[in-house]
Amino acid sequence: MNKERIKHKVNLLKYIRMEKAQVTRLTKQGEDFLFKLGLGGKEIIPINKGISNNNYLIDRSYVLKVPFDKKFITFSQDKKDLQDLASTFFLSPKIIAADFSSGLILTKFLKDFTSLNPQKTTLMQAHNLILGIKKLHSLSCPSLKELDYQGMLNFYRLLTPPKERVYNEHLESSSLLKAPKEITHFDLVDNNLLFDSNGAFRLIDYEFACLAPRFFDLISLLYENDFPKEIESLLIELYFEKDEESKKEFLLEKEELKAIADLLWYHWAYARSQDAEGKGKEAFKEIAAVKKASLFSWILKQN
Repeated sequence: MNKERIKHKVNLLKYIRMEKAQVTRLTKQGEDFLFKLGLGGKEIIPINKGISNNNYLIDRSYVLKVPFDKKFITFSQDKKDLQDLASTFFLSPKIIAADFSSGLILTKFLKDFTSLNPQKTTLMQAHNLILGIKKLHSLSCPSLKELDYQGMLNFYRLLTPPKERVYNEHLESSSLLKAPKEITHFDLVDNNLLFDSNGAFRLIDYEFACLAPRFFDLISLLYENDFPKEIESLLIELYFEKDEESKKEFLLEKEELKAIADLLWYHWAYARSQDAEGKGKEAFKEIAAVKKASLFSWILKQN
């Protein structure tokens, strides 16, 4: 074992989590990935452990994302192309390297940026958030693939126990899925929406990015985050500016769009819960339960 690797092993034991006073080891695959990039032996601090992956601060300059379950790796070259493009417009951190087979992603560390707190969203944050999302939608990324809604749904559904699967012909063949496509992040949860103290906005985690029917990002933003009602209304106004016709269409379609999303994310969460452990398992079960309740509420209204 060379000196750099010995030093690296020492660092793994030395540095503690920022959130909890406990050491979390980097996987060997992660170690090898860093060594190939010349980052072996650098300081490693586990940060922001999520339910789908671990994140590590490397040398206080980079963030390494390590997924828990390879079955659910969705990051690919077209999504990297989009994030690389977005980074040139200061929308996202620059990707330094990615291993698509393992889901390892190394990005620049966004110092002084923290996740959005929906309940404490300021007017400036709301404004910059919508500007950023609309800028993303306006980009041109020819390599980005279209959303394969039925393919994704079928994949997650097959990983869900048969008795827990939900089918709805109307949603799965909805005309809304055939609406004009736009670049879509598809996962606008608060942890992916970062701001600094001046209100500057950055967007992370492009694993689900695709060309999707219009309004899917707005649905994700409004329903995946617990915004106060006045902020929610403001976000809608900012998104449509003075385009009252598009706003009217959205308000007519939003409940069905949300149900289409709920059907997908219910099966995603239930499928993830099957192999997850500990708090992650419970978190996925809770997400699945929320999505199912929302979905069934929409279905009951249609009967």
